[in-house]
Amino acid sequence: KQAAMGELAAGVAHEIRNPLNAIGILVQRIQRELVVPKNDPDGEWHKLTGTLRNEISRINSTLEEFLAFSRPTPLKRQIVKISQVFDEIKNLFGTQAENEQKHLNFELTDDPVVLGDHQYLHRALNNLVKNALEATSEGDTIILSAKPKKNGAAVEVQITDSGHGIAPENLNRVFDLFFSDKDHGSGIGLALVHKIINDHEGSIEVFSEIGRGTTFTIILPAARG
Repeated sequence: KQAAMGELAAGVAHEIRNPLNAIGILVQRIQRELVVPKNDPDGEWHKLTGTLRNEISRINSTLEEFLAFSRPTPLKRQIVKISQVFDEIKNLFGTQAENEQKHLNFELTDDPVVLGDHQYLHRALNNLVKNALEATSEGDTIILSAKPKKNGAAVEVQITDSGHGIAPENLNRVFDLFFSDKDHGSGIGLALVHKIINDHEGSIEVFSEIGRGTTFTIILPAARG
C-alpha cells in the first residue's frame, strides 16, 4: 500500500515539478532580460519577481517533503554522532538565527551516538529547528540538547524554544499529516519527523505552553559499542 502511494506521489510530483521548473526559468529570464520600469523607484519589480522565485522554491520544498513522507523509508543505518548532526544544523541555521537576533544554542552530554540513517535524522532535526525559528521572535532562544538515557541504552534529543507556543487544542494534532496552525504551512514537516523517528524505533513527544515555548523530546536507541 505504501509503495503504491509512493508511486502515485512520485507521478503527481513529476507532473507538478515540470511546469513549475519552467515557470522558475521564465522568472529568471524576466529578471535578467526585461527592463525595469522607470517609474519603479522602490524596486517593486524586483520584489515581485523575487517573491515568485521564493514561492516556487517553497512549492518544490513541499513536494520534496510529500515524496519523503509517501515513499517507504529504506534506512541506511550507520553510526551517527549527534554532535555531527548538531554541527550541520549550526552551519545551516546559525547565520539565519544571528540575523534574526535569536540565540541558537547546543548542549551535549557524553557525545552520544545512535545507529540510524544520518540523512533522515538530519532532516528530522532540520524540520524541528526550522519550525522553532518560525515560532520565535527577536531575543528568543532555541536549544538543541542530547544526552544518554536508560543507562546508555537510549539517547534523548530535545529541541526547546522560548517562542509563542502551541495552542492546547492543537497539541495532539501536530504530527497529523496536512495539519498546520501556520498560514503558509504544508502540514507535512512534523508528520515526516514523526515517521522518521518511528522508522528508527524511537519516540517523539511535544510539550508546549502558550507564551512560554515548546519542547520536542526524541528518544532513539543508542548505538551499542
